[in-house]
Amino acid sequence: MCATNWIPAIPQAYTQLSDQELVAHYQTAEDTLAIAMLIKRYEDMIRAIAHRFHQDTEALRDLMQDLFVVLRDKLRDIQIDRSFRAWFGALLRNRFIDQYRRQQVRSQFRQEQQREPPESSMNVESGLDFRTLRQHMQLLLSERECQCLELHFLHDLSYEDIAEQEGWTFKQVCGCMYRGMKKLRHGLPQEYRQVLAC
Repeated sequence: MCATNWIPAIPQAYTQLSDQELVAHYQTAEDTLAIAMLIKRYEDMIRAIAHRFHQDTEALRDLMQDLFVVLRDKLRDIQIDRSFRAWFGALLRNRFIDQYRRQQVRSQFRQEQQREPPESSMNVESGLDFRTLRQHMQLLLSERECQCLELHFLHDLSYEDIAEQEGWTFKQVCGCMYRGMKKLRHGLPQEYRQVLAC
């Protein structure tokens, strides 16, 4: 799967512009195709740095979409006093390092959770088994969807809190919740659907 297939078709004229010209064009016209062109131009560099941090294709696509938003915000008024490539490379490495650290913390947290499983009942009044619900969720959902739903329903985090804690965009959290709930509506036993109100 191509990590840049979300980028719209870019007119040929943009490919002739230098990095500095694309930045200047975005700053004067706020034309986001200039940013899309920069991301497309440096896709190989993004992939190379991502490879060092063991990013899968889905994470890479999410990161590229996130980079689009970051560049859109950062390039509005910034004066880049060196080559765009050097500036962008530093930005990329810093973002990957931050993301990698967050993943390490989450991984350690999950390992601790597995060593000390939560109380067996998810809902004392209903008597429903938390472990059984988790097994259903793991069978029906992707890892990210499962994590998102657990954080929302079992840890009572808002979408904004999940985005901040996991380092995702709000839109990614909404997408995970929507897809996850849709899958659960079709796959969960009735008693669990009632508890999750889905």
